[in-house]
Order: sequence, then C-alpha cells, then structure tokens
Amino acid sequence: WNVNHFHPIRAQLREDGVRFLHLKICNFGAPGAATMDLATVRFQHRGYTTRETVASTIQDLQEFLHEYPKEIVVLGFNNLHNSGSKSFDKADIAALSVALEMAIGAENLISHQQLLTQSLGDLVAAGRRLAVFVKGAEPGSHIIPSELVLDENWSPMMDSGDLAQSTRWLLQDLHSSK
Repeated sequence: WNVNHFHPIRAQLREDGVRFLHLKICNFGAPGAATMDLATVRFQHRGYTTRETVASTIQDLQEFLHEYPKEIVVLGFNNLHNSGSKSFDKADIAALSVALEMAIGAENLISHQQLLTQSLGDLVAAGRRLAVFVKGAEPGSHIIPSELVLDENWSPMMDSGDLAQSTRWLLQDLHSSK
C-alpha cells in the first residue's frame, strides 16, 4: 500500500493504472466556513501531508480524462480533518461537497442514481466519468454519500501504528468476509 505515498496521483493514473483513489484529507482553510478552497485541502496520512492539493488533483484528473476518453475514475473521500480543529463537521462536509461539485462540474459527475442504473458504456457516452464519494455527504447532490454504497470495515487497531497487530486484523477480516 505504500506505493501510493511515493507516487503522485498523476503518475498513479498514467503509469500504475489506478482508477479508485481513497483520499484522506486535511483542510488548511477556515473550519466551518461556508465555502472551501480546494487549494487549501491537502492529502494526509498519519499527520503527514502531500504537496498535492485537491484542486491540483482535480486538474490532473480532468487532463487525464481528456486524454483517455473511455476511462472512469472514482474518488472516495474519507478520514476528513481540519488543521485548525479536531473535527470535520456537517458544515465542512457540505462545503467540501459543494466545492467538489463546482470544481468538477455536475455534468461530469456520476450521481447515485446513475451509478445504480446505468452501464459504464452509458456513463462514458454521457460524459459522466467521475464518481465522488464523501462520507456524510447529503443525499441528492452529485456527490455520493459513501455510506449508501460502500462498505468500509475498519478497526481501531489500524490506527494503532502496530503493523503486526494491524496485519493480524486485516487477515482476520479477510477470512471472515468469505
């Protein structure tokens, strides 16, 4: 899993064949603001942040999708944080969702209904080539609430930093889902 920490998203798309990005973010803008500047939202993991921002990644995604007109990319935003506070509340989720929809364009996004009812070919033909999931997003927008369609099983053990115990939990979870 460490490859994604060493390759920028642009390279993951073009060189590694990645089409699903599980994104953990930290907002360096004002927590609770009505709007969110995606240039101030960075990717993070265990307190480390990247140079890439959500704004620069959306630009990279748009370039990639222009160059590869039959590809679909999925973004899953999870582990949402604010640098100025420990919480990322409903107002922050709403501001993030609105900012993502504005930056990407609703006409390019796959809605929850389209995800469930249309084929990939139909989505590509309609120019809907980017699905965005945000945990806690309000249903009805073009940003899909991840808890409606994605099943994430996560143990606090994974946050412990103990690689051996995390590995044991992952193996147990893998075997229990068969």
